Amino acid sequence: MRLPFTILDRYLLRLTVGRLGAVVGVVTFVLALETVPRLLQDVGSVDNQMGVVFKALVNLLPEYVGNSLPLAVFLATGLLFRQLAMGGELDVLAASGISAARLLRTPFLVAGGCALMLIAITGFWQPAGERGLEMIFHSASQGAFGVALPPGTANRLGSNTYLYFDAISPGGDLLDGVLLQQGKVAITARHARVVETPRNEALLALSQGLVQWPGERRAHAVHFESYSIVVPVKPENLRRPKIASERLRRLDLDALLAFESVAQGDISRAMARAAASTRIAGALFCLVLPLLGYGLGVPAKRSRSAIGLGVGLVSIILFWRLAGLVETHFASLAAVGDALLLALFAAAGIALTRWQSREGPGIAEAVLLGLWRRLKQRTPWLRRIPAAPQPQAGWQIL
Repeated sequence: MRLPFTILDRYLLRLTVGRLGAVVGVVTFVLALETVPRLLQDVGSVDNQMGVVFKALVNLLPEYVGNSLPLAVFLATGLLFRQLAMGGELDVLAASGISAARLLRTPFLVAGGCALMLIAITGFWQPAGERGLEMIFHSASQGAFGVALPPGTANRLGSNTYLYFDAISPGGDLLDGVLLQQGKVAITARHARVVETPRNEALLALSQGLVQWPGERRAHAVHFESYSIVVPVKPENLRRPKIASERLRRLDLDALLAFESVAQGDISRAMARAAASTRIAGALFCLVLPLLGYGLGVPAKRSRSAIGLGVGLVSIILFWRLAGLVETHFASLAAVGDALLLALFAAAGIALTRWQSREGPGIAEAVLLGLWRRLKQRTPWLRRIPAAPQPQAGWQIL
C-alpha cells in the first residue's frame, strides 16, 4: 500500500528537523564550552569576568551556528536515512515505488531553509557579532584603547611618564582608578579613556580627578571634572592593525558587494568580492549536503558501521578548506572557483545517489568498509589488538 505523500512528508520532516536541531545545539554547546577557558584567560584583568565572557559568547553565537548548520544538514539527512534503512522502512518505501528523488524532497526543503538562514547569519549576523566582540575586548590588556598595557602595575610610557590603573570597567571601555605621573606632575582620576593614538602618542581623557604639582613653598592641587592630556606610547605597546582577512569578516555582505578600493589600502575590490563569494557558496553548499547524506548515511546490509558519515564530515571540511584557498590565493577568480567547487560536489552527490539507486542501499558504505579492511590488512598498526584470554568460569582445583 502506497503511503499518502502528506503523511510521508510530515514523518520525514519531523525526523529531519529533530536531528537538525539536536546537532546544532550539541555543536554550538561544544564550541562554546571549548572557548570559555580561553575567554576567561583573555579577560583575566577585567572586573565582572563572567559578564564579559557571556557577552562575548553571545557575539560568538552566530559563528557557532553558522559553522554547525552545514554539519547539521548533512548529519540530519544521513541519520534520517540510516534509521529508515536499519529499521527496514527504506526497503518498504522503495518497494512501494517511492524513488530516492521523492524521499529527498523533504531534506532538500530543510536544506533550502538552512541555506537562507546561513546567508543571513554569515552575511549580516556574524559580522555584527565580530564587531561586537571587538568592542568587548577593546581593553587595555588586549591592546584596545589604542595601547596594550596591563592593569595593576606602573606602565612606563616615556622617559618620565608612568601610567597606573586598577582595572578595566565592566563595560570594557574605561580605565578605573587612574594615576598618571608625568615628571613632577601627578594626576589622579576615577576614570580614563584613550580617545585616539596618532603616531606614537595617545590622547588620554580623564574624568573626576585631581592634578597635583610642587611649588616653591607648597604643593598645588586642582580638581577637575574632565581633563585631556597627550602622553607618549612606546611602539611595542601600540595596537597592531588587524589583517585584511579579519577586517573583511567584520563587513556585511552588502558592504562587501559594494566595496570600493581605497588608495594605498591593503584590501582590494577583488578581495571583498571573494569574501562575499565564499559566504554565498558556503550557504549554497547546504543544497548539496542532502545528496551526500543519502549516499553516505545508509549503512551496508547487516552492518552498523558509520564510516560513510565520517567520510561526509571530512568532505565538508575539505570544501571549506578549498573555498578558503580560492578566496586567499585566487581572489580575482573566486566566483568561478566557488562555482566549480559547488558543481564538483553536486556531481559527486548525484553520482552517489544514482549509484545507490542502481546497486542497492548501502553500496557506498560497503565499498568504504572493503577499502578500510584492505587498508588494515596492509597497515599493521591499524590492526585490532587481540583481546586477552578470559578465565573460564567454574570450579578450579588448586
